Amino acid sequence: MYKILIVDDSEPVKEFLSFQLRQLDCEAAPAVGSTAISMAVKFIPDMVLLDIEITAVSVLDLIRELRSHDEFKNTPVIILSSRADKTTIMSAFTGGADDYILKPVNTGLLFSKIIGWQNLEMETNWTGITHNQGKALRLLKVIMDESFENLRKSAPLSAASVRNACELLYLTIEAEGAGAIVKAVAGYNTTLFLHSLLMCVYIMMFTRYKGYAKDDCIDMAMGGLLHDIGSVKVPNNILFKPGKFNISEYNDSGLHVKYGIEIMDKTPDLPQAVKNICRCHHERIDGSGFGGIKAEGICTEARIAAIVETYCAITAKTGDSDSKTAAEAIPTLMSFQNQLDPKLLEAFKEAAMNDFKSNLL
Repeated sequence: MYKILIVDDSEPVKEFLSFQLRQLDCEAAPAVGSTAISMAVKFIPDMVLLDIEITAVSVLDLIRELRSHDEFKNTPVIILSSRADKTTIMSAFTGGADDYILKPVNTGLLFSKIIGWQNLEMETNWTGITHNQGKALRLLKVIMDESFENLRKSAPLSAASVRNACELLYLTIEAEGAGAIVKAVAGYNTTLFLHSLLMCVYIMMFTRYKGYAKDDCIDMAMGGLLHDIGSVKVPNNILFKPGKFNISEYNDSGLHVKYGIEIMDKTPDLPQAVKNICRCHHERIDGSGFGGIKAEGICTEARIAAIVETYCAITAKTGDSDSKTAAEAIPTLMSFQNQLDPKLLEAFKEAAMNDFKSNLL
């Protein structure tokens, strides 16, 4: 769970921010200026939200003291302020702040900032991978960032760019294996990009393990990367809400499939497998999915995507728990045989327990 320290003198502000952050599955700890450092040492936050107008201590002095602790040298500090003048903003950045948000805080913007820092954290933790493996993962990130930005501006997706990124991933796995890439991304399932990246990587590895042709592997990996693209129109607090949805939230979440299909229909040159995965990745063979489509109506690529998405959810880091290993996750995954394709489940179990090392490597 991402831990955020909120330093603000206003109790209503701290309560509001704490509530909003819990919707993003973040753990929040409140503090005032005089207790900020002691709370940081005790809480060890991943990020600090700091009101520039706190009393009892200088904000710049507080940042300097925070940075004097080795464990906080690189902790993101986001300033919250009602001041929009250039002098105040520049003073905050030169004093060691990493970002700046105007009050009253727009929660959508705050969530976007937090997600951006989480993505960056994952990228900086890409250790133990080769130059080519890192290059493939970063290209996927760039393409997804560009795709999200294009959609926000009502611009079309580029199927060719997405395909090029997935092809580079295929060639990298073909040449160097998948083990290091699995360790680099395992468990990071907390943002739309990280979830999409996991889906892309695991679908690529599983389809290669199964012996699918190169083009089919790439097509389905593209589907993994884009399967939730419609979620760009769904609020983040719904997308990654911890626990169960209420009826309204469930319905709002399900709209990402409708939005995704609309986006796909406006994107030329997308393989049919991509559209199929987008349309049916939430369908279940017992008919319990979003659209109520049953076994015979669910194509193979969507069945694969459903298994991979379930596996990503099971292995994700949650609360104080680290990412689960394949051995820990597989028994839970296999309990879904009434909803997921039993034969493909057995094949995925075999692949995961063998670290997706196929005879093609």
